[in-house]
Amino acid sequence: MPPWIVVHTTTDRARAEMIKGALEAEGIAVVLVDKGSSAYPLLGNVDVLVDREQLLLAKHLIDRSYAP
Repeated sequence: MPPWIVVHTTTDRARAEMIKGALEAEGIAVVLVDKGSSAYPLLGNVDVLVDREQLLLAKHLIDRSYAP
């Protein structure tokens, strides 16, 4: 199991899923951790985690494609 590290955090689950798909398309392993409450699923953060060795590439791809 790789050492996972947070590369991005968002409150938008759909955005997290889009980022996950884009990173996976580039061969980067991704895990999403939804920190929202089950009682209030629209509240809370979703963390996008990647293997520590792929952190810089993942940050670059996110910044290039999903900058606010």
